[in-house]
Amino acid sequence: MQASAGEYLQPSPALPIPALVDTERGTDVRCVVTPVDRDGRLADRSVLAFMGWRAGQAVMFVNEFGLIVVARTSGNGRVDRRGHLRLPLAVRRRCGIVTGDRVLVTANRQRNELLVIPMAAVDAMVVLYRQPDDSQARR
Repeated sequence: MQASAGEYLQPSPALPIPALVDTERGTDVRCVVTPVDRDGRLADRSVLAFMGWRAGQAVMFVNEFGLIVVARTSGNGRVDRRGHLRLPLAVRRRCGIVTGDRVLVTANRQRNELLVIPMAAVDAMVVLYRQPDDSQARR
């Protein structure tokens, strides 16, 4: 943004830096972005290996707030014989995920679950994060 004569640009506020817990990097959470094929399979299997989920592992799918929670339970879903996770069509439709879409998958060992987040939800999170709060809007 260019300043007009006599106008001074204000520096952008610094991004908040969260206080980090003293842990080894990457011990509990791993994230990947991966495409979804026409059968609902997630191409990247690294998060399943990270979680220790093997072929045949029973999982349950729950839609929450525009994303999918995948939990290791006695649910009716399964990791397929080649080690891929297949998102059921009804679950994908509820989140607006179609063939070829990329999704953010977060694996959380502590909670023993995956979150499958459509890019539209990631976009919305970024927009909300970057919206000025009321104190900034008054400046």
